[in-house]
Amino acid sequence: MGNRVIYFGCRIIALDGFTIPWSNVANTLADDSMQSQRLNLGPWRIDLARETVIADDDHGKLHPRAESLLLLLCRHANELVTREQIHENVWSGRIVEDAAISNSIWQIRKALGDQGRHVLQTWPKRGYLLAIPESAWVTILDGADAAAAEEPRSGDDAPTPHDEDSGAAIVARVPPPRRRLFVSVAVVALILALSAAVAWKTYSDKEARIALRPDAEMTVAVIAPETLEWLRSAVLRVAVEHAYLRDSEVVVFQKLQRRNPFAGPHLQVWIKSERAGQLEAEISLAQGRTTIRKRFHGPAGGLAATLETLLTRALTKSVKRPTPASDAFVSGLVAELQFDNPTALAEFGRAIARDPGMPDAKIAMARVYLEQGRWKDALNLTDGLTADPALKPHQRCMISVLLADAAPEKLGGEVCPRAASLVKLNRLELRDLIRELRRTRGLPKSATQWQAESTLGVIAHLRLQELALAETDIAEIERIARDAGWEHVVAELDSGRSMVAIYQGRAEDSIRLQSSAADRMAAIGDIDSALYHRIWAIRSMQIAPGPAVDARRKELQTIVENAKAIGNVDSELGALDALMRLERDRPDVWQRLAVRIRALSADAHTAEMRANDLYKLLDETRAMRRYREVLSAVASLEQQGTTQTQDQIWNLTLKAESHFARDELVAAVDAVTAMEKENFDIADTSSLCLFSWLFVEARMPDRARAFIRQCQAKTYDRQAQASRGDFGLIAIARQLMLEGDAAKAWSVLKPRIDALIATHELTRQEAESLTALARHAVSMPGADHRSLQRALAATEAISRLDGAGPGLRLGVHLLRWRLCATSLTSDCGPVVPPWAQEDLLEARLAREGVNGTTASRQPGTPTSI
Repeated sequence: MGNRVIYFGCRIIALDGFTIPWSNVANTLADDSMQSQRLNLGPWRIDLARETVIADDDHGKLHPRAESLLLLLCRHANELVTREQIHENVWSGRIVEDAAISNSIWQIRKALGDQGRHVLQTWPKRGYLLAIPESAWVTILDGADAAAAEEPRSGDDAPTPHDEDSGAAIVARVPPPRRRLFVSVAVVALILALSAAVAWKTYSDKEARIALRPDAEMTVAVIAPETLEWLRSAVLRVAVEHAYLRDSEVVVFQKLQRRNPFAGPHLQVWIKSERAGQLEAEISLAQGRTTIRKRFHGPAGGLAATLETLLTRALTKSVKRPTPASDAFVSGLVAELQFDNPTALAEFGRAIARDPGMPDAKIAMARVYLEQGRWKDALNLTDGLTADPALKPHQRCMISVLLADAAPEKLGGEVCPRAASLVKLNRLELRDLIRELRRTRGLPKSATQWQAESTLGVIAHLRLQELALAETDIAEIERIARDAGWEHVVAELDSGRSMVAIYQGRAEDSIRLQSSAADRMAAIGDIDSALYHRIWAIRSMQIAPGPAVDARRKELQTIVENAKAIGNVDSELGALDALMRLERDRPDVWQRLAVRIRALSADAHTAEMRANDLYKLLDETRAMRRYREVLSAVASLEQQGTTQTQDQIWNLTLKAESHFARDELVAAVDAVTAMEKENFDIADTSSLCLFSWLFVEARMPDRARAFIRQCQAKTYDRQAQASRGDFGLIAIARQLMLEGDAAKAWSVLKPRIDALIATHELTRQEAESLTALARHAVSMPGADHRSLQRALAATEAISRLDGAGPGLRLGVHLLRWRLCATSLTSDCGPVVPPWAQEDLLEARLAREGVNGTTASRQPGTPTSI
């Protein structure tokens, strides 16, 4: 039996019963170290004092340089050894290529077998670390017991160096000079063991182990100071590999957990401090009422080895064996969990190259492709996978979820509940979806399942205009996520609140919340999500013509470059779309952006997604006053046929708005009527108030009043009022004029016109709105033309600034023409400029307003000019 010194924290309990400071023992440890420099590691018996490596068989024979390297790593066990140290000590300072060192490392790992990558760890750009458990060291004993020292101890029975199991004391081997203290050792060890049993629930191999399942992934939180961010990868890799070898997955949380609400186990690695290269950390693995804890004190490199030992003992046995392909796949999963999608894709590709039939790698790669908007690449990977009879149920479910999102038409037969819920959402079977989610509420769920169902529930309530229920769900999701330490979900909830704000007409709040989501995602390290939310916020912002436009232009150009660098097609497309809105006054630049968007869409998106991209382009084309081009494209899309609800809404909305602008009122009304017949919620669209004006001009007073009431029922903030609500004011004023109550029309528009004139730094949309309100007011009895002239002066100055756009310039032109024409000036020029010849409605209304023919039109009959 060997002699030991047992210590608590920073104090030593000496073997003769006296307690002395740890610092007083340091020299003794150094003096005695040469007495304990033998170890058994893998196939070798190593004597550091004699610098010998004895192999048990041919498998352990090493090249001389590899043997020297092994000795160096053993002398610095559990410490980082830099490449410079290796050059100096193994190659005597001679310059050699990195391949020479890598080859020696490979030989050592190969001899160590399956555990080689965990025992001999690579720290990128820093060096190597050999993680050796205490059980490998052979204690040199006195007298008759010396021979027993050559017998290796079982790794499973030996304590780990610098570890503290379940709150018990750490055990370190130091050969003291006297054997008479053996009884003291036994007594102290017994006391400590009893104390540990009282303080913590201990774990032994005889107890039931924690099982990982495909439907209940392991959640993991690695909490470390900023200076130790580099350690996360090593710790996370151990957890990910253990999960993968047991057919499960890992979900990463960002903060310490207060409560685990999910079905799977939660692993928490809390690195509390680092001093002089030594860590103090606590590892806990909890599921239900079972909690396993291990305290760690020691060099950073030993933490991953300690976690490896804990998980090996605590979890049920693996169902897979590691392979070169699985090594690459695990590396990809770790990169994905750390939001490094380019590296993840490279590693998944490497795994597939080593094992072309590896479905897990193809599914994971497709998942990342979808996140980046590379739909065609994702579907190419999943093609043919479902026909594989060897696929397991959880793998089939993951493929179904991908297809439900990317290509629901490819789903065949029965699908798993997660995929079925997505299908219901896409088909707008929202009540059925909510009922299904309610039936399973309160049942144990994995973290991923809970997140997916919670998100679907919020989206369903939003689409049904059940805003209070959506807000209630968001608050509950946030509470659960905060307790779990899942900050990524908490950050994402700002996006959900942003959508509630949009439905409530609070555009400015929506932008603020999306910006908050972007900042939170960037702080977590999720650059892909941060770009998405940043673009969403920018696209929702109104443009203020002037110097700010160039600053925003440069910001968007930077986003485009960042999106290219990480391969995120969706972010690049979103930034390009926002750039087009800025470049409406530069048709050549605008056209180049459109060409780039079409090329990206064709390369990365499916036919259905390309249609969505085209709708966005067509909406922008409409803003450029090119209505016939829009209508021609929509007609072509309708001929191709579509069953997607959103596509039908896009088609009909673009048709109604474009026909209305061209004064083709019958066709415009027909498009809105078709939307009503399909039960599309027009009140949910940004065109609600515009359509109320359409029905006024179409001489359909009853339908006009119904739409006006819905428009007035909405509450709009500053931004949304200009882009939506002001059309409703025009509708009300025009209705009064057509009904013979023109004297009241000016009083409807005057407060809004005065407010906009008094607004400091009008946005482009507000300036466009001011010109629209003012030009319609010109012909109203009692209108104050001095106010209207001030409106012209304010908007005319803005129309000359960078980013004004054709809509504002047309509005200024029409307001100037109407004021000119009503002042009996002989030559006011053309009603509309040459580049706006398709704005037939505005041209007709301008002429009628000046000629006084507005009220002479017969109500009740739609017109087409």
